[in-house]
Amino acid sequence: MAEDATMDELQSALDKLSALSQIIRLKTFRLLMAELPNGLAAGTISKTLGVAPNKLTAHLNILSASDLISARREGRNMIYSANTAAVSVLLNELVETCCHNNPDVCENLILRKQTEDCC
Repeated sequence: MAEDATMDELQSALDKLSALSQIIRLKTFRLLMAELPNGLAAGTISKTLGVAPNKLTAHLNILSASDLISARREGRNMIYSANTAAVSVLLNELVETCCHNNPDVCENLILRKQTEDCC
């Protein structure tokens, strides 16, 4: 990461990576990325992944605390969605010093330009 990155920025990146370093959370995050922009109800996530609702709640809380997902209430349901802005920041932090700060050399690492918003 950039030498001028603050400790807070580095800690934020570590928190996000840590949140994704567990299989249920990684599967949950990937599922929510696939369901953008609508998101999914917690019950649907639980059924799709075959995870008990009480266990899933703990994983959703960790992903929410890392800012990788957000939740909104719709009636009696909590709808979870991936936070694409946070994902973009994380990906940029991971590759920002690519090739001695010459990002043109590493152009193939860039998934999509920010103007090509997928969702």
